[in-house]
Amino acid sequence: MSSFVFRETLMTHLLLWGNAYAQIIRNGKGEVIALYPLMPDRMTVDRDRDGKLYYEYTVSTDDAPTVKGTVVRLKPSDVLHKITEQTAKAMNCKASTIRLLDRSGKLLLASAAWGLSAGYMRKGPVEVAKSGLDGEVLAGKIIHLRDACSDGRFQYPESARAEGLVSVLSAPLMVNGKAIGILRVYSSVERDFTPDECDFMGGVANIAAIAIENARMHEATKLNYELLTSYNYQVFED
Repeated sequence: MSSFVFRETLMTHLLLWGNAYAQIIRNGKGEVIALYPLMPDRMTVDRDRDGKLYYEYTVSTDDAPTVKGTVVRLKPSDVLHKITEQTAKAMNCKASTIRLLDRSGKLLLASAAWGLSAGYMRKGPVEVAKSGLDGEVLAGKIIHLRDACSDGRFQYPESARAEGLVSVLSAPLMVNGKAIGILRVYSSVERDFTPDECDFMGGVANIAAIAIENARMHEATKLNYELLTSYNYQVFED
């Protein structure tokens, strides 16, 4: 399955069911070699007695032969869940980050990262006004910098050079036509990204954006419920 078909399949699942899942196939060295879409209507996400997340998938004859059994329990490491890590590995990149806009829309705050040192993550605030790259991406574009360290649009070139980062691919996290953040992968060597890879990156960014927005809505609903029940309890007690 090409990255374009994979992206289109996951986007269709997302539109029809509101979720998209993929099994990650690794070789004997633990390297990602393939991604297979899983049907959302046959996936159950839950936590065990220790509070650890797991995925339970009901297999049918239409599934790829990589999923065996009638009901299969998959660990989070086997599902496209840890977005930054799995995106970096799928793209053969050194690292990946997700940054979300703060309430002012002026700063991009680190939300998730994989493959980067703590020192690099503390390099300083990412200000949209000072980053030409991020301004373009937040406008809805997928942007590739072949050599980020020599591109004036990149905000911290010296930090990137010290971290061993060279090529960068960035995609916007869009919800209802509005950017809420950026998904980015970093390569340790100078490279190009194929159109299929850019399509894949865009598809993952779309799925991540909706997942993040759904999580925010869930937390807001939970908070509102807790406030409401607390208020009702106080009224009853009074």
